[in-house]
Amino acid sequence: MPYQYWDIRPLDVNHCKLTITAAITVLHIEIKDGMCKYLDNENDTELMHLNDVWLKPKKFIKVKRNNINVKNYQRKLP
Repeated sequence: MPYQYWDIRPLDVNHCKLTITAAITVLHIEIKDGMCKYLDNENDTELMHLNDVWLKPKKFIKVKRNNINVKNYQRKLP
């Protein structure tokens, strides 16, 4: 199973927080007005370059596929 649990919480109109709980980590993604950003996790140095960067969903998914494997949370190597 790629994740254990997910949760969406509204923050405002067209604004929510998506939380994905995987076996080893928890991902927090903010979604607002058709854009997505990874929210900082102080224990996560692998994704520091994504902190607070707003991306369109297609770009966010592409970056996610290149950097995060939610199933076991290992960074893909080139």
